[in-house]
Amino acid sequence: GQESNLFYSLKNGELLWIFETDSDSAGFYSSPALGSDGTVYTTCHDGFLYALDPADGSLKWGLRIAEDVEDSSIASSPIVGEEDEIFVCTYGGVCSAIDSEGEVIWSTNLQSEIVSTPVSCSNGVLYVIGRGEARLFQLNISDGSLERSDHIGSDSLGSPVMSKDGTLYYAVTLNDIGGRSRLGSLSTHSSPSGSWPMFGQDHNRSGRQESF
Repeated sequence: GQESNLFYSLKNGELLWIFETDSDSAGFYSSPALGSDGTVYTTCHDGFLYALDPADGSLKWGLRIAEDVEDSSIASSPIVGEEDEIFVCTYGGVCSAIDSEGEVIWSTNLQSEIVSTPVSCSNGVLYVIGRGEARLFQLNISDGSLERSDHIGSDSLGSPVMSKDGTLYYAVTLNDIGGRSRLGSLSTHSSPSGSWPMFGQDHNRSGRQESF
C-alpha cells in the first residue's frame, strides 16, 4: 500500500499473503511485475527492489538500488525483459538492469528525475522518459549505454506504452503551468520484448500473465 510498508496478494477477493518490509515509513508507490516463472518483482519507496515467491510471498532476495531519501527513492515500476532481467529506474535518475538472482548487470545515471516506467523492446533498446525538462532516452539493453536522448517537452509523469507493431506512445506537457499537452509517438520498427515489458504488462495495461 502507498501509505504503508505492506504488499498484498489477493485472488478473487481473498487475501493470499502479505509481505512486509523492514521500513516503518516508506510505502509502495509503484506496481509489481511478474517474471517468466511467476516471481513477483516490486519496488518500494525505501529504495529496495524485492523478489517474492508468488505462492506464499516469501522473500527470494532484496536489493537496494536507491537511498531511502526523498530525492532518490523509487516511484517507477519494474519491468522484465526477454532474458528475465529486471529493469528499474529511480527518482534520482539511475536506471539499472538486474538479473533474476539479484545481481546488478549495469547501472546508468541519466541525470534526470524518473517516475515513469520504461519499455523494453526487441530491437535491444530500453525506452525511458525523464521528467523536468522531459527527455526520451534510448539505452542499450545489453550494457546500459546511452544511444540517444531527445527533448520532448517540459514535463512527463505518465509511463509510455508500446503497441504490438512497435509504436511507442508518450504524453508530455509543453510548459511549466501544464496548460498545453502533447501525445507523441515513435515508430521503433520492432515490438515489446519480455514477460513484462512495460507498465501493466501490455498495451492494454491488462496486468495479466497467462502461465508460468
